[in-house]
This record gives sequence, structure tokens and C-alpha cells, in this order.
Amino acid sequence: MYPTQTYHSIAADTGLPSGTIENWFMRKAKPSASHFAGLIAAYGPQFLAAVLTIRPEWVDRAAKYERALAIDQHIEDLRREKEALLDGTV
Repeated sequence: MYPTQTYHSIAADTGLPSGTIENWFMRKAKPSASHFAGLIAAYGPQFLAAVLTIRPEWVDRAAKYERALAIDQHIEDLRREKEALLDGTV
């Protein structure tokens, strides 16, 4: 997701200190419950599905629904781009 400036990018998304995030990556610390909640709030059900080894069914459903919404948005963006291209506004 963030191949460069990973700590700073996650900090910007979550409002958490980049030093704290760096400690997680260096395995010096683990996220607290409140920080983990911040990660879930920032990255949604797909994040939660990715980090839980045993997931309740609702997590998988929510992650699939979130992905379906992203696909719908992408399709709409492409439709608008195509329309603009054919109308000559691009």
C-alpha cells in the first residue's frame, strides 16, 4: 500500500505518531487496543479481515461489501472518463 514513507503515510491516515508505528514495524511494541481501533477506523473491514486469523462471518461480509463499493466507484469513474472522452471534453 505504501512502499515508501510507510510510517508517515500510516500516521497521516490514522493520526497516530509515526514513531509509534515505526516501533510496531520494528517489533519493539504492539498496537494498544485504542491504536488498533484507530487502524480499523482508518482502513476498514478489509484491514480487519487481513489481520484476524479467526474471523467472525460479519467481518468477511463487511470486507466483501466494502470491496464491492470500491469496484462500483471505479466503474462509475471509468464511465465518466469514457463519457468525457467521447464528448471531447478530455
